[in-house]
Amino acid sequence: MFYRGQALGVVVEHQPRQCGSAIQILPIDHLAEATDPDALAVARAIGLPAPEALPWVTRVQVKPLIGLVDVLDGDDLPLLSALNPYRLGATPTQFGDKDSYGQHDP
Repeated sequence: MFYRGQALGVVVEHQPRQCGSAIQILPIDHLAEATDPDALAVARAIGLPAPEALPWVTRVQVKPLIGLVDVLDGDDLPLLSALNPYRLGATPTQFGDKDSYGQHDP
């Protein structure tokens, strides 16, 4: 898994029958500190530096989750197909934003 060109973690388990989001991730710093021979082999193969030499992603300004309460429909959670990802905080792109969601974005 990557963020802005930086490795964040390695998928260590995936259960396809539970959809694409049913994965377990080993954070890259845990892999760098691993003592397990298999994990060490992976760390060497991908050229991982020592944990103290790893670059760290700086914290970005994130909107508080309290605003997501507005998305709820009474006492029921909305269907995934009814959610606007831009309203939930997705970054607008040249393909869409909160006002044009579903028109040009894939």
